[in-house]
Amino acid sequence: MQRFWEMVLEPVLDAVQPKVIVEIGSDQGGNTLNLLEYCEQAGATLHAVDPRPGFDEAEWQNKHGDHLVFHEDLSLNALALIEDFEVVLIDGDHNWYTVLNELKTIERLCNKRGQPFPLVLLHDIGWPYGRRDLYYDPGSIPEEHRQPYAQKGMLPEVTDLVEEGGMNRHLNNALREHETKGGVRTAVEDFLSATRYELELLELPGIHGLGILTPTPLKRQRPDLASLLSELEFSPFVVRYVQGIERARLELQIRQQEEGRKHVRHVKEIEKTWLEERREHRQRLAEESERLSEERQRLKKMRHEFNLANQNVLQLTRWLETLDSGISALLRSRQWKVGSIAGELYRRATFKGEKPTPDEHLEETLQKFRTWRRDGTERPREPKGGETSEPQ
Repeated sequence: MQRFWEMVLEPVLDAVQPKVIVEIGSDQGGNTLNLLEYCEQAGATLHAVDPRPGFDEAEWQNKHGDHLVFHEDLSLNALALIEDFEVVLIDGDHNWYTVLNELKTIERLCNKRGQPFPLVLLHDIGWPYGRRDLYYDPGSIPEEHRQPYAQKGMLPEVTDLVEEGGMNRHLNNALREHETKGGVRTAVEDFLSATRYELELLELPGIHGLGILTPTPLKRQRPDLASLLSELEFSPFVVRYVQGIERARLELQIRQQEEGRKHVRHVKEIEKTWLEERREHRQRLAEESERLSEERQRLKKMRHEFNLANQNVLQLTRWLETLDSGISALLRSRQWKVGSIAGELYRRATFKGEKPTPDEHLEETLQKFRTWRRDGTERPREPKGGETSEPQ
């Protein structure tokens, strides 16, 4: 209903000059802000009704103070809590049962309180919900008044829902159009045929249609309102012309919705592909991490074995160094020399051949060790304080 603000709604409010306005169906709050701005300028109060608002009602309440009273409830529950209403905007659940009973509730409360029937503006009395029900919350509609529905699209001049494409296929739309008790326009007509109030309906074509339900006494009391409504009465030619423009707009809107759905599907496919690639990448990372962990364990084991070998070599080196010192001292000792001379005399006396003597054999072995130690070939170095013997 927001798109009617400058053309219709604001001029109507200026003509009526209401002190209490009721808005049924705030949605994201676009038109609610327009109404609040008017209320602040005119010193009026807005009662906004919506069971699931698309804005922070507490923040708005704090900002606008007494100019806003918010009812987070179904309209059929909230209307009885509002003591007075001069203008009511109905743009909530677009189905026959809800709209008819909203009008009946307003009528019953006015009779009970002795108040005049308010001026009522109703959105969506044109296609697609003028003759077809929409259920935002199917469970809130009594079963006997709830028609079969599905989340499928609608096309102009097509009675049944369509399997592919169409408008508003994400909503709970009645399966068929033009049912006896279906749609906003049908609910208004059924109410007018039963009410005792003297009311006039003005229908403005375009943008899904706007209905203005005006009490005849109010037109007599407000000449400016009567003049405005007279200007809004289109000739049959203008009505047909606007309806043609509306048809073109609807076709464009339907194409835009279909393109939007294709875009959403494309985005979901990209997201699915990305997620699959991400899972595969994470799996490869997990496998590589496991491989690296195994490699670290293998290197750790090799390092441990190397340390053990290095320690053994160091121990052997220290032992040989000790042995070298001891044997050298032994070979220089008098006892060894006497023993060597005696051994040499025995070998020659017994003609044993030219074999190396024990001292010669020891000297040869020790000389090899001293040469290896001097050259430092692959000689393990004993770690000093703070050093480790692990390979770098």
